[in-house]
Amino acid sequence: MKYLLICFGFLAFSAAKAQNMSFAPVQHSSTEAISQSQKMIDRAAKVASINEVMQTLYDENQFNGVVMVVEKGEVIYQKALGWSNFKKKDTLSVHTPFRLASVSKQFTAMCIMMLQEQGKLQYDDPITKFIPELPYKNVTIRNMLNHNSGIPDYFGIGWAIQRHFPNGKLINNNDLIQYFSEKRPHLGFKPGTKASYSNTAYAFLASIVERVSGESFADFLQKNIFDPLEMKDSFVYNTQNLETKIRRDTLTTCCDTVRVSADEVKVESYLKVETYLKTVEKSRAFGYQLTHPYPLGYTALDYHEFDGIAGEKSICVSAADLAKWDSGLHAYRLISQKTQAEAYKPYTVSDKREYGYGFGWKVYTHNPKIVFHHGLYRGFRNYFERNLETGQTVIILSNRALGGRVTEIHYAIDDILANKKHKIPKASRLEKNTYLEFKKTYWIDYTR
Repeated sequence: MKYLLICFGFLAFSAAKAQNMSFAPVQHSSTEAISQSQKMIDRAAKVASINEVMQTLYDENQFNGVVMVVEKGEVIYQKALGWSNFKKKDTLSVHTPFRLASVSKQFTAMCIMMLQEQGKLQYDDPITKFIPELPYKNVTIRNMLNHNSGIPDYFGIGWAIQRHFPNGKLINNNDLIQYFSEKRPHLGFKPGTKASYSNTAYAFLASIVERVSGESFADFLQKNIFDPLEMKDSFVYNTQNLETKIRRDTLTTCCDTVRVSADEVKVESYLKVETYLKTVEKSRAFGYQLTHPYPLGYTALDYHEFDGIAGEKSICVSAADLAKWDSGLHAYRLISQKTQAEAYKPYTVSDKREYGYGFGWKVYTHNPKIVFHHGLYRGFRNYFERNLETGQTVIILSNRALGGRVTEIHYAIDDILANKKHKIPKASRLEKNTYLEFKKTYWIDYTR
């Protein structure tokens, strides 16, 4: 310990001298060094425990995805385990974009809050002010943000919506507005009196963003969120998901030498610039379902008629970019602290529930300092949690449908971060029965 204190004291002295700062008394520096040393030891123990959980789950055929833990803006743990594309055997990384599913809703809510702060809309504006085709005059923007609008979730009437359009058509936001305008589904309850999760409401919010801003939802996100926060792995999903890569080659096509005089030579070179445009599919994770009967198989769940609808599930972001998003929220880089605080105020209902809903965030009733959201869609199982009190953030992205496994993982990580006893989830029967094939064909040895 004496040697450790000397080392910390020397480092502190060196830093102070480099910055022309006065050096604190040795006794104060020693206390600070001990405190800092203990924090480092505690953090290392937490990281080791989290790594044990994730490596065990991966090795037991329970997890395929990326986990990241951030503490006050600093990434203290990150790990990518498994494949982004099983067919091509592309491995995952912290920069692999995942389809966020309902974790997308916080980004849609942020767009609305930005427009509100700019004075272009108000939370209590009726949605018919911006989408007059809809029959819901008593529903406000705030109702839709809080999931108390009563607007039916389109997934609940998906069969009717699909039947309304030509077979196999990729349905988009305008189609959804058209359907609700023509068929006029009844509200489930008077707006503001109850709460009911509605993906439809967040799709309508994305359409309001487009109509108010005059830009596509994707362009608004890119310009106002992704670019300012340097989220380079983020985009709005569509079935094309293509990008154009540019390569330019400069070629010398001709070189002429002309003798001007006995002791002087003129050289003329002619250059040609060739530009190559190559359209490629964006790098991203594909969603899979573990299938049976045996042997083990993975079924890709990459297309659905509702994939053209944006705002409620459509955004693709990597774990690294979610860390940037978290940092931007922590520093209030996009909106003011006062405006952002509105997002974390849960709407309460008459019956007691485990959590309420803010603007794109779920908020635990027993611990309102923890805001979070799950995402489940087409093989993706995601979780994003921010502890507003401790500054700790947990990111879990999985592209292999595992039911409740992601919930069990974040419970374990939360317990570790809180210095509580944690449990490592047990493999399901299907995971146990497909273990040997997984180990033989898909397992990656991360110890090398």
